[in-house]
Amino acid sequence: MNNRRDYKEYLGFVNVFLAWSLLISRLWSLPSSSSDRERLIQYIQDSATPVILDCLFQHIPVEISMIQSLKKKDAELSGGLT
Repeated sequence: MNNRRDYKEYLGFVNVFLAWSLLISRLWSLPSSSSDRERLIQYIQDSATPVILDCLFQHIPVEISMIQSLKKKDAELSGGLT
């Protein structure tokens, strides 16, 4: 009976992972100036724990050019906050 509970718990984690993955995929598909994108970003910031984000992003392939673009956006955003 313990194995059945472990299996259900495992499936729960898989479902959460898939849901977050789909949400982040949707986020990347939206234009950067979209209000939907801003709402999703706010939801993710309010809802996700660092553990969830680390888990998701280690499984999402990222190209070098995308990393450079994100770093540039981060620098622009952090410059606007100070």
